[in-house]
Amino acid sequence: MNHPQITEGYAALLNTTEHPEGIFSLQRNVTGVLSLFSYYSKGSRIYLSFFRSHGQALLYRVVPFITLVLLPLTIVYITTSVVFLFQRQRKGVARVPATVPYVIPYLGSAISVGLSPSKFLAEVKNVVGYKTSYGIKLLGTTVYILHGRENISQVRRCKATITSPTYVWFLLVRVFGMNPNQATVYSNDDSGLHATPSPHSIVTPNNRVDHFTHWTFTKYLGGNAPMSRLFNRSWESFSKRLSDLKLGAEWIECVDIMDFWTPLLAASLIEATTGPLLECINPEFAKDLITFTPYLHPLLKCLPRWLLPEGYRIRESLIRDIKHWQSIARARFTESDISSDGDADPWWGCEFIRERQKFFSRVEGWDNDAIARSDLGLLWGFALNVHPAMIWTIVEIFKDDDLLSRVRGELKAAKFEGVTSKDQADKLLSLPLLNAIYAEVLRLRVDVYHIFHSIRDRIQLKEWSYPERSVVVIPTKVAHMDENEWNTINGLKPLNKFWADRFLEYPNDPESGPAKRKPTSSRHSESPPQINPGKGSPKFKDTGVADIFVPYGVGERTCPGRFFSRRAIISFCATIVNDFDIELLDKDKHFESSSEFWGTGTQRPAKKIPFKIRQRQR
Repeated sequence: MNHPQITEGYAALLNTTEHPEGIFSLQRNVTGVLSLFSYYSKGSRIYLSFFRSHGQALLYRVVPFITLVLLPLTIVYITTSVVFLFQRQRKGVARVPATVPYVIPYLGSAISVGLSPSKFLAEVKNVVGYKTSYGIKLLGTTVYILHGRENISQVRRCKATITSPTYVWFLLVRVFGMNPNQATVYSNDDSGLHATPSPHSIVTPNNRVDHFTHWTFTKYLGGNAPMSRLFNRSWESFSKRLSDLKLGAEWIECVDIMDFWTPLLAASLIEATTGPLLECINPEFAKDLITFTPYLHPLLKCLPRWLLPEGYRIRESLIRDIKHWQSIARARFTESDISSDGDADPWWGCEFIRERQKFFSRVEGWDNDAIARSDLGLLWGFALNVHPAMIWTIVEIFKDDDLLSRVRGELKAAKFEGVTSKDQADKLLSLPLLNAIYAEVLRLRVDVYHIFHSIRDRIQLKEWSYPERSVVVIPTKVAHMDENEWNTINGLKPLNKFWADRFLEYPNDPESGPAKRKPTSSRHSESPPQINPGKGSPKFKDTGVADIFVPYGVGERTCPGRFFSRRAIISFCATIVNDFDIELLDKDKHFESSSEFWGTGTQRPAKKIPFKIRQRQR
């Protein structure tokens, strides 16, 4: 059967050599392909006719345009690639890290980082390796990424150089809505952390926000009496709220384990910090704060109000509640309201908040609105970062019957009967298995970017030299997944999986402990090591990985709240395991972390985790 459309199509495809018009011979190829399809579709004949009539003119217009766009971008990519390779080959000291190749000037790698920063960093790491540093061009600025244990260890030696990070300005302005002019007090503060300011600094004492913030966090959240008082108030509030749930012997099913526990934990810590007044003003304040959390990244990306109306609405509602609370506290507080321990009061909540009010009221250019927005940042970071880690510990324990039995055995051996005193809380901090679970949750679930820079000096770390005012970032995820440093028992316990014993060292097992050992030919069981006389009693150990286990930061800027966080996480875990039965209802017990909260702390689960709970049946 003769089909003229097919014959014409093949002829057009085969006849390109008779038309030496260069790139426009493509028009005849496309025409031939369309002719083949026209036999099967009557409608395509219309498009074929149009293309025959106008295709060459269209190509005359389109091809030069595409060439004008693609050629410069190609030149940019080739140039940045050559520079990257050249800088990577250089040896010696005092060299600026090479910048990853990019295509679009000014934007640089912003699109790739914005779409999936974790994926982007993982891909670059696969090319450059773990033990290095490199730059990323983002919106005209170069941000430097630092990898590797030896490189990270050098940060501890830069106390005099590193100054207040500019990311505080960015968070206060973009996320919490502070006036940019008021927030510049952070980006201009080069006086350092210590009581004696840097000799080159001209920052006045009332504007030393970097020192004040670090000092108050260290004083009230470090391992001392004020931290214990704050923890006790928080635990007392949580225990009362938990009792009010009246969980009994009957199973109660819940949609999501995070949604169940987070409001209780957040409300307890907010009450312990700010007193009862804020919750009286808005009984849903803690839930509103939780609802605000997913808007963090859209706000960081500077999305306008008309694209994010609900995020802006919730933020301003929280600010109104905080300003209302603080206006009442200013009017009603007297020194006689302070409790006998010198800390708690019913208006401001505690000495920590009173100190903040006293200092920030003297900061140049700050008003009540700026103070309220600063305190919103405090409550957000304070109340909502530690709680996901608390809940991850019980998820990991209750999904594994063997691990649950081991933890309950450890608590029984310690004669744990509840967090009823400081001694009971301190006792938990000495239990190796509980501490190992706590540390492994942080290693696996914390994804935060530790940021530092210097306002006036270059930062020198081994062979790397970073220009003044440049931003240097240590991503915890890369450090916590460094297969060159962490023990995986020759691959049996991969770093992307939870392993409760990773931070346990057994005296008679040379291959135990968190740090990687030399490969051996010995074979290990898939089951976790058990506490038995053969291996000896395990000890919790994190010292061998101090420079790559960095959930709280590096050097003197390590978060002072780590002491409070550890006590709170372990106490919650021990109490729930000791007093309740929990059954996770999802058949797939491997729970991935969401990428929604990358770079900001403890990650949430990628999906809801349904469960049921009851009082423990002994």
